[in-house]
This record gives sequence, structure tokens and C-alpha cells, in this order.
Amino acid sequence: MSGRKERKPRPQKPLQIARDYLFIAIGTAAVALGLTLFTNPARIAPGGVSGIATILHYATGLPLGMLVFVLSVPLFVLGVLVFGKAYGAKSLAGTLFLSFFVALWERVFGDFTVLDYLNPVSPLLSAIFGGVLIGAGAGFVMRTGANTGGTDI
Repeated sequence: MSGRKERKPRPQKPLQIARDYLFIAIGTAAVALGLTLFTNPARIAPGGVSGIATILHYATGLPLGMLVFVLSVPLFVLGVLVFGKAYGAKSLAGTLFLSFFVALWERVFGDFTVLDYLNPVSPLLSAIFGGVLIGAGAGFVMRTGANTGGTDI
């Protein structure tokens, strides 16, 4: 025995919990903007569930937000079984928020594209701008100890 007692994690205060969920919402909104305005119109499939959802979106015509959600559910269930319920609550929020914001931005922006895809530089700019938004958004979410669902779990 090492003689050290294990400490139980302290419960979070309500203000801290609210801040965490606000950061999850802001982060997933940014990730969804990166997907909806940049990577999806350029037909760039980012990694993980979002990338698979992008490929399926163009193959089937199904909404991207719905595909992200459907593909994330089995991974979420597995994550809760492996990591526990506390981790699962924030991961569920990230999964639901991301799916919601992708569906919302698809509805708000429709077929609007920020860049002119007749210009050969536009796919590169889409990769850069989309990567920055997706990365920054994921950073906001992960800072709270949560994730955006999918393979992040």
C-alpha cells in the first residue's frame, strides 16, 4: 500500500456546470459552421463521424445533421459503457448540440456558399477555414472535459 488515500472528485458548482454547457454549445456551433459553410460545400470529408456523414450525405442526399447524429449514437453508448455516466452526460450534450447546430446551419444557410468553387483556390481555403473553425470549436468543447461525439469518444 502506498499510504495515500484516493480523493473523490469535488462536485461542480452550478455556475461551473452552466459555463461548461455554454462552452459546449459555443464550441459545437463553431464546429457545425466549419462543416456547413466550408468543408461540406467543398466536398471535403473531415475525419471521424463528420467525414463519414459527409460522404454519406453526398452518396444518399440525406441531411448531414441527421447522419452525424445517427452515426454518433452507437459510439456514445459504447463511451458511456466504458467511461461512465458522468462523462456520458457531457458527451451526450456535445453530440446533441453538434447534430442540432449542423441541422440549424443547413436550414439557415441552405445552398449558400462562402467561397466560389469555380476558383481552384477555394477548396484549399475551405480546408483552412473549416479546419480552424472545427479545431477551435472542438477545443472549446474539450476544455470542459466533453467532446463532440463520434470518434472523439
